[in-house]
Amino acid sequence: QIMNLVNSKLGEGTYQQRITAIYQKFLSPQEMVEINKFYRSPEGKKLKTVQTQMSNEVFEATVNWLDDLGKALDNNF
Repeated sequence: QIMNLVNSKLGEGTYQQRITAIYQKFLSPQEMVEINKFYRSPEGKKLKTVQTQMSNEVFEATVNWLDDLGKALDNNF
């Protein structure tokens, strides 16, 4: 039932239209062509496979750094 609702909403095209509008706001058609070429390259394919893990680790490192900074500020002020 949930998947039917999700699929029906995706079928309306509104999600895709919203995402497309965001990409068009920031990137030219030629830039999108070049980005697509990159993602088809060996380097782009590798990035796609590790990107989620990398993002998670960057987020964790950022949280830890902010925590350390907060502790240092608490100890010094």
